[in-house]
Amino acid sequence: IPGVGVALGTLFVLDAITGFKISAFVELPEPFGFLAVWLVVLPILYIVSDSLTKVVLKDALVLKGQCTSCGAEQVLFFGSVLGVDGNDAVSDVQCETCKTKMSADSLSRELTQVGEAKQPRVKKAKKAKAKK
Repeated sequence: IPGVGVALGTLFVLDAITGFKISAFVELPEPFGFLAVWLVVLPILYIVSDSLTKVVLKDALVLKGQCTSCGAEQVLFFGSVLGVDGNDAVSDVQCETCKTKMSADSLSRELTQVGEAKQPRVKKAKKAKAKK
């Protein structure tokens, strides 16, 4: 929520620079002060903070899922943050735990296995000989 902090900070600075004219505008007699807050100040703050957030986070989407083979958590980022691109709409990923190759689709929000998975080797227990 960085846009909200910047927008509120800007509002407070502008209020101080104008000699608290914005505060005086909001403190109008009822019902004008109420209407000033809800119909003027808050919509402007929303528009400014939403615009600032969209500049920083362009089509950002973070998805969490499980590996199709071992169940380990997979965290995938789609979109861009400050010009750093994330994964494509459909991208190939590999599990860090079991090295299974998967395909991640941001539109259908599915994680599907590609090819055959390498199964972790499990050591078989040795049978003990019965003593007589």
